[in-house]
Amino acid sequence: SAPQNARRANSSAHYPARVGLFGYFIGPYPTQTFRTCSLSRITAQHPSQMLSAEQLAHRHSTHSVKGALANHATLACLASIDMNAHLALYNQSRVQKGLAPLYTRIGLNSGLMTVGSIGSAQRMDYTMIGDSVNLAARLEGVNKVFGTQILISGSTYAAAKDAIDVRKIGTVRVVGKSVPVEIYEPTARKNSTSGAMNDVASLFSAAVELYQQANLDDALSQFKRCAKLLPDDQPTQFYIAQIAALKKTGMSPEWSGIFELTQK
Repeated sequence: SAPQNARRANSSAHYPARVGLFGYFIGPYPTQTFRTCSLSRITAQHPSQMLSAEQLAHRHSTHSVKGALANHATLACLASIDMNAHLALYNQSRVQKGLAPLYTRIGLNSGLMTVGSIGSAQRMDYTMIGDSVNLAARLEGVNKVFGTQILISGSTYAAAKDAIDVRKIGTVRVVGKSVPVEIYEPTARKNSTSGAMNDVASLFSAAVELYQQANLDDALSQFKRCAKLLPDDQPTQFYIAQIAALKKTGMSPEWSGIFELTQK
């Protein structure tokens, strides 16, 4: 009824440290969006990617997945890691059917935001808004720059670091923000990173630190070691190309190692 809706419209609240999660499913071609019905199919085939993270609250639309609840950062990171793992299984079945694989981009950020039923008695939406949510959306897009699938901010990493393995990707200043943000890529649940990535993660993080200290020669040496272990690793190839460009053009006096992003 209208009175009930009116009460719900006022039920939003400020949360001091909620996580903003934005996830996009994209198809094999640049203009193809992975539709909601396909997301539902993955959930039906592999329900644990949402449910195993202690019933992570979620909402999915054509474009995004959003969640906010207690223990938010850890649950969001674990759910994102599990979603990608199950998507990999789903992609195996697609390839067997002669279909192109699908990919995801997920951005996570933790901070102050408003969460709840927002709107009026005529139109409402249970959602979350605020600068912290906007940053999560920006981080989703930053995946396109580095070739990653999941990126989390420093605030999310600080809250979830005891539960996840990560590698440091770098520091960026996203569109519309003045403060730079450290970003990390979750690689697995804590102490579960396996294969070549287990060695690459630490080498890569050290190489990023050298890059940010303007020690390009040593950074390049480390990134080349990463490339030998994981030849197709896109973040590694990104940095190798960046260093080659800097060596060709030279560093400006204002160079800080922060990537200034001009697109969402």
